[in-house]
Amino acid sequence: MPADSESFPTSPADVAAARFDRNGVTAYNLSLRLTGSPGAAWYATIAAFAAVTERVPADAAAGVDDQDVVLMSCWHGRQLLAQVAADPDYAEQLRAHDAATRAGQDPDPPVAGANAALGIDQRELLAMNGLSGLDHAGLAGLLHADPGLLAVMVAESRLRLHDLLRGGDLADRVGSGGDDRRAIALAALRQDGQLEGPDAQSTLDDWLAADPSHDEIVAALETAGDAYRSWPLTATPAGLREAAVAAAVATTPAPLLGTPQPPPVEEMPAGEHDRPIEPPSAPDAPSADPGATVEWSSSDVAALGLEGAPVRPAARPAAPVPLDDDPVDEWPVEDEDDYDAPLNGDERRERAPRWHVALVGVLLVAVIVVLFLMLTGGDEPTDPVPSGTTAPTPRSAAPADPPAVAAVIRVTAA
Repeated sequence: MPADSESFPTSPADVAAARFDRNGVTAYNLSLRLTGSPGAAWYATIAAFAAVTERVPADAAAGVDDQDVVLMSCWHGRQLLAQVAADPDYAEQLRAHDAATRAGQDPDPPVAGANAALGIDQRELLAMNGLSGLDHAGLAGLLHADPGLLAVMVAESRLRLHDLLRGGDLADRVGSGGDDRRAIALAALRQDGQLEGPDAQSTLDDWLAADPSHDEIVAALETAGDAYRSWPLTATPAGLREAAVAAAVATTPAPLLGTPQPPPVEEMPAGEHDRPIEPPSAPDAPSADPGATVEWSSSDVAALGLEGAPVRPAARPAAPVPLDDDPVDEWPVEDEDDYDAPLNGDERRERAPRWHVALVGVLLVAVIVVLFLMLTGGDEPTDPVPSGTTAPTPRSAAPADPPAVAAVIRVTAA
């Protein structure tokens, strides 16, 4: 539930300062243990508090901003590592800065060097587990991870840290089977005071009794966990609080949960404010004119119940009604190329002029005659006929009629 309006500051500077006072040391040490660089941790911490300002409303439920600080500190720490890897000049500047910063400080404990040799995922997980104040279930919820898998990863990271501190290969000796991984996860939960239920304790006891080397693995896991917990926190550098607050103030904050957001207002043209609001007029009914040329959509047709109606072509302008007994032959038109002929009273259809039909018929006859002459012509070579014999007439031959062909051609050309 959102906090009461009187229990949290409303000024962006006050909100950022309160968040830094609660989580500044944690955020800086998360980034420091992830990056191993005081300079990178400085910039990652500033970016983390600016991101929390943008992401978490000031009146959010208690603890939401604290958890987001954990996430953003690690995320921006990773971003700084990516920049260092991509820019050698920047990496050199950070190394020079870090050397000057550590010159007046106590040397880091051995666990810091072992932690720096871990993979980035293992460093991040150990830092979150050790500094966030969240139990395994809370951390799993924050990371959207399976709690059992998270406990296995914590245990494996601690074993790897032990091998880097003391030497050895215990992390590699743990089998990949489900029983071994589940047992070391239970051992990590027990070390953190979060092993619940007699069944879990019985499972761990049975695994320890199955092989004497299992005791050595659990002892190494606990040694690494104790060493990490004994690693003292580093105080935040002077000026970091002011820089983080300034960055947060320069960031647009997330809107308060208790403040309703008004809907966007559309600007009205000048002079439109006093005009009375008129209800929209109902659309005109579709015309029932059968000669209309409007394209009807399928939904319109379905609404009118015309799915099965025949398609009617668009009507042309009405021609004068003939008065004689043969309206088709004597239909008066201005354009003989195309006209409407009456059919069944009101119905009309397209009909070509009769001289078009005659011309097409003549052309067809001419084509048929030409094809017939080509197939039966005398141009085919024949075998020599001995003298005194009569050549047989081919079955497909027919007497030619050149005058008729010439007449057809003349008609066609005309």
